Amino acid sequence: MFDLNLLHYSEPIQTYLSLIEYSVNIFEQVANDPISILNTASNMIPQTFYLKYDNLSKFRLFKWMYQHEKVNCVKRFSELKLSDELRTAQTAFVDISQYIQTTNYIWDAMIFTYLVNEIKYFCDIHLITQEELMLLKNELLALLDELEDIATKGKFQTGKDVNIYISNINVEATYSYIEAQNIQLSLIRIYSINSITSMDKELCQNQKEWIYSLKKFSMQISESGEIQRIKFFNKQRETVNLLLS
Repeated sequence: MFDLNLLHYSEPIQTYLSLIEYSVNIFEQVANDPISILNTASNMIPQTFYLKYDNLSKFRLFKWMYQHEKVNCVKRFSELKLSDELRTAQTAFVDISQYIQTTNYIWDAMIFTYLVNEIKYFCDIHLITQEELMLLKNELLALLDELEDIATKGKFQTGKDVNIYISNINVEATYSYIEAQNIQLSLIRIYSINSITSMDKELCQNQKEWIYSLKKFSMQISESGEIQRIKFFNKQRETVNLLLS
């Protein structure tokens, strides 16, 4: 029923690249399909946004590598080098994801707080330098500007629709559901950077219903909800600015 998509500890970068390429392939199958839809309820910043930012994408991978002793190939943030091939795949992932006809995001209100706390921890134990901290902070602020622009317009630059909701309760994990004319796929984020996937019809339907059920606890900030949208993004900027306080 599930494909675990687990990373191989002996070759973490290469297997991570293969997972990114797998996701790109899925998105290519549904891109520009007139009924394609991506639904995501998330307690972390979606890969569909942060992967094009070098330091943010590098930090997520670094955190996973540091946490798992079996990898044990990097000790400091500066030691992790992303290949040009991986950077290209990550950018392709972000680009192709914005060609889905309709995308619905439901975000935990604390998604930036969670990430800021993680970055601060690694800085406190001297694995991230002040210079690297500044780079991460600048990318987070640039990402917030990008997200606010998308939320204001309710569309990606490709012209495809995107709806963003902020949950008033904690989102316990990251769940995604992709549907098009010829595919149904459910994804559940595990171990920080990868997802287990399933094409089982019953599970996909349950996942779809679960994500939609979270809307009753959420407020929409894309296109509508201007005051709430401004307050949300201003609060996230305040949180990010705490990185250098």
